[in-house]
Amino acid sequence: MFATNFTVQDNSIRYTRGSDNLTTWGQNETPVTGGTMTNAFCKTCGTLMWRQGSTFPGTKFMRVGTVDDLHLHETILRPQKEYFIENRPDWWHGVEHAKQIVGFFE
Repeated sequence: MFATNFTVQDNSIRYTRGSDNLTTWGQNETPVTGGTMTNAFCKTCGTLMWRQGSTFPGTKFMRVGTVDDLHLHETILRPQKEYFIENRPDWWHGVEHAKQIVGFFE
């Protein structure tokens, strides 16, 4: 139901360790755009590290939980947009100050 991601250009990503422990799996046709989607997982624990879709070439959607710097979570990684708000449960009222978007495209 929930995923908190941040968007990064491929040329801005730098791994300090563990990149050799990633494996990928992909979809040929996603439900929303019909494009391809590649997912990178940690081979050891199975954590989804990032996604990359054909709709946004050169861009990865990184999982915010992969960042262990609380200061970044409180500043530049604070959610700015919430997508698919029409599908959220009644008890979830959204992220304060985040732009609310029906579907995926603005």
